[in-house]
Amino acid sequence: MSEEEAADRARFVIRWRVASGIGVEDQPFVKSTLQSFDARLVLHQAEQAIIQRWFDAAKGSGLLASRKLKVALDTTPIFGKGAVKDTYNLLADGIRQLVRALAGLSGQVPEAWAREHDLSRYYGTSIKGEAEIVWDSAVARQAFLEGIAVDAERLL
Repeated sequence: MSEEEAADRARFVIRWRVASGIGVEDQPFVKSTLQSFDARLVLHQAEQAIIQRWFDAAKGSGLLASRKLKVALDTTPIFGKGAVKDTYNLLADGIRQLVRALAGLSGQVPEAWAREHDLSRYYGTSIKGEAEIVWDSAVARQAFLEGIAVDAERLL
């Protein structure tokens, strides 16, 4: 499953919370956490070792009785996943630059100035990673982008 689906399940499915060691009241991980983990596995060439350990354990327990297996690999390249910024992140970067300049004019810290002007969402870990929208929905993506554009126009 995708990182987004795993993050959603950790948020809404109690079995996933228990298996992940996440308390019922705790905030679970976001998809960017899993994407970062995937990237580190590839960088350290550890992804194959994890897959092999899983196969060995499954064979040892009798879960893989058949010798003929079909393997589906996610060939999505991990390198460069975040190398090219998309429109959301480019606008968010511009908004942070404007906030920094405007905060400086008023002698404030950018994060405090942003809070006062309802722009705190640009100071989280990731504008997209913290957005609670259905990314498969073109309408939701458009509304999210329009909200960022409105913030940018308001700042200008």
